Amino acid sequence: DLVIPNDVTSIGNAFYSFDGITSVTIGDGVISIGGGAFAGCLGLTSVTIGNSVLSIGDDAFTSCSNLKSIILPKSVKNIGYSYVYEGWNDGQIVDDIWYSGSEADKNNIDIDYYGRNMAGTFSVLRGATWHYNTCDVDKHIYTGECDAECNSCEWIRSVTVEHTFDNDCDAECNICGKNREISHQYEWVVDQQATCSVNGIKHEECTICHAKISEGTSIPATGNHIGGEATCVAKAKCNVCGAEYGEIDINIHKNTEVRGQTAIYSGDIYCLDCGVMVLQGEMIGKYGDVNGDEELSATDALAILHAIVGKITFTEGQEIAADVDGNGEISSIDALLILQLIVGKFDKFPVEK
Repeated sequence: DLVIPNDVTSIGNAFYSFDGITSVTIGDGVISIGGGAFAGCLGLTSVTIGNSVLSIGDDAFTSCSNLKSIILPKSVKNIGYSYVYEGWNDGQIVDDIWYSGSEADKNNIDIDYYGRNMAGTFSVLRGATWHYNTCDVDKHIYTGECDAECNSCEWIRSVTVEHTFDNDCDAECNICGKNREISHQYEWVVDQQATCSVNGIKHEECTICHAKISEGTSIPATGNHIGGEATCVAKAKCNVCGAEYGEIDINIHKNTEVRGQTAIYSGDIYCLDCGVMVLQGEMIGKYGDVNGDEELSATDALAILHAIVGKITFTEGQEIAADVDGNGEISSIDALLILQLIVGKFDKFPVEK
């Protein structure tokens, strides 16, 4: 904090860009604050101006982008243009000006809000709230040590002693006797939750003293069923009221069976409820081993030829095993390929490549 003593009568630009300054108190001996006196003091947040200051020069607080509070005496007649750039602090710098004069006195101050009409800048005083008839700094009157509001003006001080009350519903401070606005802090309390088909019950209860009002207030039934599971043929059934709701889920199959299973084919899984094939099986034996003896032989090739002319009928798994060329059909070429693999002309069927 910077304190300018009472024996100083004017301030030049000696404190230009002193970032370490957070507050300034200017003594009652100072008559003028020169141009650029505190310009660029980025850490400055509050200024108390002594009761003898008549003028504040241009740029005295230019670029003081964190300046929030100014205590201003009735003695001031001229305030020059101090600015920051557009976009800082959403277009407002100083929040409060605590002025010892009246509003009429303030209107007689020559305040330069526009300066040199520099594009992209605005006055640090733009948008500030003026508090009139503010007491001198050491003349505020308080009811008690915990009272933050001056009894004579709008000034609010920082206090270290808090108001004390008998309980959270007590409106009168035990130290200073000031009253605070207090009311019951009600919130809704649910006595019985509403379900999908039955109304619930609630009341309002003060969180401080637990006083109750609005007892027996109805909570409408939600209409939202819960639980259960939809399947490929049935909707979900609510766990609370038993009603069916929602839509069927064609991807949920509860009752299934395996069909077409052989020694070389895992078989296809079918849903017993809707009849669709849920999962196609896969080869678990050798391609070409249509008789399922786990060996490739001329017998397998012969079986294919018999199936072609209708002497025997293959199962789905045998048809998959017999289609060694992978063209989706069973022919004499499949039988020939089996014989060629047996004699070592190649080591894999085309379907395996």
